Amino acid sequence: MSRFETYARLGGDDRFRWIAESNLKRFYELAPQVERLRGRLKETLSAAGDPNDPPTEYHDLWLELDPIEEERDQSCIVACVFTALYFEAFIYDYAASCLGDKYVLEHLDKLDFISKWIVVPRLTVGKEIDKSKGAFSALKRLHKDRNSLVHLKSRPMNFDPEATAQYLEDREADLTEAARNCKAALEIVVKALHELDPEHPKLQLLVKE
Repeated sequence: MSRFETYARLGGDDRFRWIAESNLKRFYELAPQVERLRGRLKETLSAAGDPNDPPTEYHDLWLELDPIEEERDQSCIVACVFTALYFEAFIYDYAASCLGDKYVLEHLDKLDFISKWIVVPRLTVGKEIDKSKGAFSALKRLHKDRNSLVHLKSRPMNFDPEATAQYLEDREADLTEAARNCKAALEIVVKALHELDPEHPKLQLLVKE
């Protein structure tokens, strides 16, 4: 019997991927709007006679920006969480299809997210994803971003204007990089696994799409 002669499984990882991709698309649709409105805010404030007493237009721009920026941020958060859910569900399905559900539940299910993507291919085809290449780096960054979101930890408030500005700048950079990394992971991780196991039916189907 062929290794995958009886391959047929019910999953759901494709739904997670759809949610992740839909929210990434929305993030990139909203990002230019946020950038444009922020630019107008800076211009309006610079043109004001007294920066501490900005014109009505400045407040109107803030009211316009706030819901767009919030939706953009939420889109990134949802995309990060569901990209991670997708890869967790995907590697479980792949492992179970190759090694059997009972084996995976008893011996692999409790492994952390990154370990599964290293150990499972080693057990199935005797190879590992190259840790020096983009797929592994994308998974590590995704794991970090997901954990920071779902295990959110508060911090003391800092009312120093410069510290606040730096915090917002760092947060913006993290958000942008998280979205970029999700997009990269969705593009390259499955392909990396397919390179190790080109005969697997599900991997063949996804790489052809």
